[in-house]
Amino acid sequence: MRNTTKRKMLMLIIGTLAIVLLAGCNKENMKNIDLSNINNITIVYNSEDITFIESDEDDLIIKEYLSEWKSSYEAKVSVTENSVNINVGKRPLVTTFGAYVEIYLPKTYSGNLTVETTSGKISMDAAYSFDAIHIKSTSGNLESEKVSANTIDFITNSGEILCHSIYGHISTKSNSGRISVSDASGAGNYESNSGEIELEYIEIGGDITVYSQSGGVYLTMPKDSNFIFDANTHSGNIRTTFPEFLASTETTANGMIGDEAGITIDLSTSSGNIEVTR
Repeated sequence: MRNTTKRKMLMLIIGTLAIVLLAGCNKENMKNIDLSNINNITIVYNSEDITFIESDEDDLIIKEYLSEWKSSYEAKVSVTENSVNINVGKRPLVTTFGAYVEIYLPKTYSGNLTVETTSGKISMDAAYSFDAIHIKSTSGNLESEKVSANTIDFITNSGEILCHSIYGHISTKSNSGRISVSDASGAGNYESNSGEIELEYIEIGGDITVYSQSGGVYLTMPKDSNFIFDANTHSGNIRTTFPEFLASTETTANGMIGDEAGITIDLSTSSGNIEVTR
């Protein structure tokens, strides 16, 4: 009985120490940045996941969660004239080190935003309106929702690009990964070397160009859309809900849909089907 009590006490002590140690392995580093007169923000990290959170504050707030802390690991911030540059701090060589980042960006900010990470996911689930936004990840998914901008660039070498409720001139490129854009308005240029491209437009405000090296192209457009259509595939089928307006062969389809077609829809694949719904 006494031994059992001792064992219970020992387990309680060990459990308490483990909780304390684990809590100490998640250090939070926070920085506030005044955005007065700022219209360019550049954020560069390495392998950290970056999440943007809409904020009612006037300052940009960075929260870094580090499994191990040293002052040299903190992000380096520099302000020059109308620009803010945020760069990842030093990182230890140990493989057990981990970190992720939360960016609390004021919803009133409407300038330019550039975000890069070598190996990490970048996600933006908030209603932002920018002049231009550029997001790039060498290896990681790019996810956004409720974003509008005059210029939208999403690039990933190995990862998916997932966008919902997006407005503007969209340009996406994935070397290896699916591109999915839904509830979109505006124009777009989409390219994937290996992966399907799925697009759903509720309003088309300019030309749409799509190319997939290896993977299907699937496009949904408003029923009342008027456009010039050009599609070709080297290995695949072309299916549309308006075949009566097209001159088609086994690998091509082109024609004019509507009397005032000022927009061009240009779709092509080397290996994959093309399906268009209007």
